[in-house]
Amino acid sequence: MPTIRTLFNDTPFQIYDPQPVAPKRHLTFAEKLKILDFYHDYKAHLTQQQVVARVKAMVYTSFAQSTLSGYLKDEPRIRACTSANPSRLHFKQQTSVKLPEVETALFEWIKQIHGGGIQLTGALICEKAREFCRLFDMPEAQTLKFSNGWLSRLKACFGL
Repeated sequence: MPTIRTLFNDTPFQIYDPQPVAPKRHLTFAEKLKILDFYHDYKAHLTQQQVVARVKAMVYTSFAQSTLSGYLKDEPRIRACTSANPSRLHFKQQTSVKLPEVETALFEWIKQIHGGGIQLTGALICEKAREFCRLFDMPEAQTLKFSNGWLSRLKACFGL
């Protein structure tokens, strides 16, 4: 128990000694899916509060019932994001893409090329992205510059 001290007029007061709080942790899509799957497996037998208590006991000590409700509300978006790009399971939030159809086509093309054994280079990827922009009839003002920064983020996103 914290010690009791006196003020100037000898009135006792208690020193505030807060308990350390676990830092709030942002979960990856893989962790969110694991929690959602756990909830769906046991939702017939457990309430949301009981599921949250079990999740807290696993590892996620700062997990709250409102967080679970938010995940359930966003479940279609979470599942769609990870099924479209499984390499994003380690991401913590969805990235916004300026040209989603170009990125999707580029991702499919990269998967085909990887299977064929052709050596991928940055210049080849950028040129193919420009070609996809032309195929999708994107106005020149709307397309990206496909710089080295864009390329490095794309490689990180696709796990190359």
